[in-house]
Amino acid sequence: MVTSTAPSPAWRGLFPAVLFVVFNLGDMAARLAPPSCHLVRGRSTLALALSRIALIPLFMVCHMRPGDSAVPTLLPSERGRFFFFALSPSSKGFLTACPLIYGPLSVPPPEQKQAASLLVLALNVGLTLGSLLSFLLHGLVCSCNPFVN
Repeated sequence: MVTSTAPSPAWRGLFPAVLFVVFNLGDMAARLAPPSCHLVRGRSTLALALSRIALIPLFMVCHMRPGDSAVPTLLPSERGRFFFFALSPSSKGFLTACPLIYGPLSVPPPEQKQAASLLVLALNVGLTLGSLLSFLLHGLVCSCNPFVN
């Protein structure tokens, strides 16, 4: 579904791979930033995590191949897509690493193992629900059944 608007066929072929690399580099860089996690704790972490929901409609209005999307294209430029593909994994990596590192430290020592296990369970439930939600969003964007097409 993601294609380049550039006239170069070589760039159009590399574009999805470049986005993949940008996503993974952003995620890795953010996961290496936990020393700055002390700046974001408690309710601010929850607010930042919930603000990531705003990225969903922003991705949906990025340029798609003509005829592939029922959603109008409001951001035809590839710069917007690169920005969102850098912002999304950066915030995901940071907001995943910080609670997993500092969460168990915020409870008494005898309960730290249980707190860490509960955080990992919550992370896995969130990843599962997010994966399932992606099928629904794909169906909304392409007006199709994602299990058939």
